[in-house]
Amino acid sequence: MKKLYLILLLCVPGLAFSQFTAKYLDSVRNERMIDSMLKTMPVTYADTFYNNGIAQRKLKHYQAAIDYYTEALVLRPKFVEAIINRGVVKNILTDYKGALTDFDTAIALNATVAETYNDRGDTRQHLHDYNGALADYNKAIAIDSNFTEAYFGKGVVYDALAKYKEAIDSYDKAITISPADSHAYSNRAYAKIHTGNYAGAVDDLTKAIELAASAELYYNRASAKNYLHDYKGAIADLDKAITISPKIDGFYVMRGFIKAYLHDYAAAIIDYTVAIAINPQAGDAYNNRGNANYLKGTKTTACADWVKAVELGDKNAAESIKKYCK
Repeated sequence: MKKLYLILLLCVPGLAFSQFTAKYLDSVRNERMIDSMLKTMPVTYADTFYNNGIAQRKLKHYQAAIDYYTEALVLRPKFVEAIINRGVVKNILTDYKGALTDFDTAIALNATVAETYNDRGDTRQHLHDYNGALADYNKAIAIDSNFTEAYFGKGVVYDALAKYKEAIDSYDKAITISPADSHAYSNRAYAKIHTGNYAGAVDDLTKAIELAASAELYYNRASAKNYLHDYKGAIADLDKAITISPKIDGFYVMRGFIKAYLHDYAAAIIDYTVAIAINPQAGDAYNNRGNANYLKGTKTTACADWVKAVELGDKNAAESIKKYCK
């Protein structure tokens, strides 16, 4: 092309030179523009796919989110944020092995992010690799000593290992950093119940309820109060749990159990009956209603309940039939 332009230049002086120069410079600019576009296109498109993945995740369209993150990685294989977020979504979909692979890759590319170690710790926890999970949580804390989620994760692992003192210590640290974390109080209460500190558990659950009341928290506090023989307080908490979530059969079973213990058999039977209506497969509700009916003096009805409980797999009812239904 350059040679052709030179020939024209020799033939047509003056104006021809000006036209040649403009055309040549335009061609050079176009070549540079195309080259620049080709170089930046993967980056730009990768960001677009990544942002689409974020949007799909917020909409809980998890598989679509994974697909977008994967497309981003085709264009930019070392896009760490896309790798991490894909791993997080895989965790949500319980693809823990796939998530672990993504977090391993992300850490190999950038080993300085506390959150990635924490995410991998959560994944290893789901895979019951508790030692590996603890190692990851500790690594996250080494990078960021105020990383609340890592202390919380350690507490969950120690709960699973029945190391409740260590669990309480971990939740203590999480609460020190984030005193408004209701989950940390709730989980610490669970650990305290297992160490026999029922009063401490009630205190923690009370704080958790103040921060974010839920039916489950009232139910758990009722359990702790039951251990302390605060039966009226336990029933009051179960009343609140049922008001919030009236379709959970376990709430009625527990309230019925406490009422039966207080010799209010008629009220207990009503609670067990509601539980059975909600969940006809609740063998414990049939067994407990059988117990209440027997104590109330209606043996025939009690035996019928125990028979049904046995059909549903309740072994305690089988013993009651042997003793009382001859």
